[in-house]
Amino acid sequence: MFGFSIRDLALGLLIGLAAGGWFGADWKEGQFAKSAAKQVQGELVEVQHRDLITQDAGQAAAEHKQTIQVITKTIVKEVPRYVSAKTDAACVIPYGTIRLLDAAARGVPLVPDASGKSDGDPSGVPLSAVVSAAAEDLGTGNETRQQLIDLQAWVRAQQAVAQ
Repeated sequence: MFGFSIRDLALGLLIGLAAGGWFGADWKEGQFAKSAAKQVQGELVEVQHRDLITQDAGQAAAEHKQTIQVITKTIVKEVPRYVSAKTDAACVIPYGTIRLLDAAARGVPLVPDASGKSDGDPSGVPLSAVVSAAAEDLGTGNETRQQLIDLQAWVRAQQAVAQ
């Protein structure tokens, strides 16, 4: 009635299904490409945000370090005001005390001294030098403490980006 044979209909149906599948696959590939591009864009924004966090954290850490160093230097400069020459002359720091402080500063155990000096002998180190060294060491400790605080803040900020 239409002049088509069953063979022609089957061939037409087969061509139609193949073309539909090809166009459908092309549409899916286009959707995949759009999805992939969107994901890459999101990752780029995240990386840029993480870089900004790192840059800000580095700048804050440098400022904190400089502030602590200025405070420490100011304190060390004030030592002569609080530990006078008269006090230096009157206070004898024993040799054993200097050995103990040196061992603590190096993080090593205190061992007997081979020089033959008694721990009770005068060390010749003035009290002002001990106080200055202690202030500098405490300043270094404050720098280290602040570095840890800054690192923890950086980690929390990076974790917040990931969520």
